[in-house]
This record gives sequence, structure tokens and C-alpha cells, in this order.
Amino acid sequence: MQGITNLCASQQMTITASSMNPISIDSSTVCPQQAVVNVQSMSGLTNLCASQQMSVTASYTDQISINSANVCPQQVVIDAQYAGGFTNLCASQSINMTSQGTREHSMNTSWPCPMSAFLSITQNGTMTGICANTSLIISGSESIVNASTTQCAASVTITSTSGLTVNNLCATGQIEINVVNSTVTMAKSTCPTIANVVADISSVVYVCATTAINALVSNSAKLYYQGPLNHTQTSNGGQILAWP
Repeated sequence: MQGITNLCASQQMTITASSMNPISIDSSTVCPQQAVVNVQSMSGLTNLCASQQMSVTASYTDQISINSANVCPQQVVIDAQYAGGFTNLCASQSINMTSQGTREHSMNTSWPCPMSAFLSITQNGTMTGICANTSLIISGSESIVNASTTQCAASVTITSTSGLTVNNLCATGQIEINVVNSTVTMAKSTCPTIANVVADISSVVYVCATTAINALVSNSAKLYYQGPLNHTQTSNGGQILAWP
């Protein structure tokens, strides 16, 4: 089906579409306050924007590009399944994103990080530039997350059941890491006060903290640490080693 071009709205935009050529938004003059999008089997969506709320559900759809050059929504909610990915994401208050089998996502790092960010990413996804000011929660499997140290969240939580790689993490208050067969690497530039780590089944974790590191490392997992160890335990070939 033929696509739609030059859509625009000042208050609310709602798009529900399936099996169409690309839809393009004319965001050169004004962005709606609220954008609600539900698309399936699309060839793509370009220049999507909103000033307050953006909600997108996308499946089997090519890349969706956000126009965040001039405006960043307060709240963003995304549910993506087997899609091409989202580019230029940003939010001033919160971003809540679930991604399954979706290729590449990227944040527009020229904007400040949202206050809170939640990311669930599975099945060979990639996220670049995720960050938050207060709370950052990342869960997933078989995917790669490259965080941004533009701002470091006060609280960070990382969980994985298998095959998650998280790079360039930082935190100011506390970080919780609970991973299986995964790799997590912190940036030494900003270490949290406390780090709590559970690493299992061949996981590799690089962690730092200024006050206390608590760790349970088992089943051939390795923890490389910088900072004072507090309560630690190893079993079944788990190792706790100084971070060189």
C-alpha cells in the first residue's frame, strides 16, 4: 500500500497502520504534544516527534527515526518486536522500552539524560547511549548495550539470564548486578558508593565502588574489582580478581 507523507499535528497524532510503504511526518514547523503510533509490517516511519508524550508499538517494521533536533518528549514508551530499530531517542522525564529481536537503537546524546530509564532488550538487539539521572534499569539477554557516561544515575540495576553485554556503566549511589553467562563493564571514571554483584555461569564483571563491594561469584564466573571488598563468596570455580 502506498505511503503517507507530510503528516503534521499540533496537539495529538495517532497512527495505526499495517503493510504500508513509509510514513513521513512533517516536523519542520510543529510537533504534536502527544504521538501514539501502532504499526505492523511497515517500510518505516520518519521524523516522528512529540513534546510531551510518545508511545510507539512496532512489529516487523523497518527503522523508525525520531526527530529530536528541536524538541524532546517528556515521556517515551516503546514496545518493539522484530523491527529495524529506533534512532535519535530522547526523553526529559522517563523512557520505558521493551525490545525483542529488534536490531539497533540509539539515543540522541545531545539532550540531557531522562530522570529514569528502563530497558528490556532480548534477541540480538543493540542499544547505544542509554543513560539516566536518577534510576537506570537494564534487563535482557543475547544483546549489547553501550551506555553513556554523560550523566550517571544514582541507582543502576542490571539483570540478565544469558548473553547480555553491557559496556561503559557508571553510577553515583548504588549498582546492583545479577547476571548469568553475561559481561558487564563499568567505567572507572564514576564509581558508585556500593556495588552488589551476583555473577554466575561464566559471567565476566568489571566493577568499582568507593565504599563497599559485595559479591557472590560462582560457576567459573569472574569478577574484576576496584575498591574495598566487603562481603564476598566464591564457589565452583568462581574468581574475584583485582581489576588491573
